[in-house]
Amino acid sequence: MWSPRLREAIALSETLAEKQTNFVLRRPNGQKVHDRSLQDYWQAAKKQAALEYGITTDFTFHDLKAKGISDYEGTMADKQRFSGHKEFAQVNTYDRKVDMVPPLNLKSINQPKSDQ
Repeated sequence: MWSPRLREAIALSETLAEKQTNFVLRRPNGQKVHDRSLQDYWQAAKKQAALEYGITTDFTFHDLKAKGISDYEGTMADKQRFSGHKEFAQVNTYDRKVDMVPPLNLKSINQPKSDQ
């Protein structure tokens, strides 16, 4: 589905190339960006994020897919539609969201039991 955000991203990508083509990620001459170049861009972006924000960047480009699926609010069927996977098993592979475990109420645990 073409969301407003996706349309904005595509419009922006079209302003970055001298020649218009069907490639979303393209070099200034309109040709596709090769895998090695994409990896170089990715490494540079991670390095910049680490410097600017002080975050650990020991994740891969592919981890972004898992993050997107894990953060998506909805049922497994919703996540399947969102991710484009054909099988639920594929969605389960990428859905890394874990249920939050509430913290223990240590105050009540450490209090002495009253005599009954």
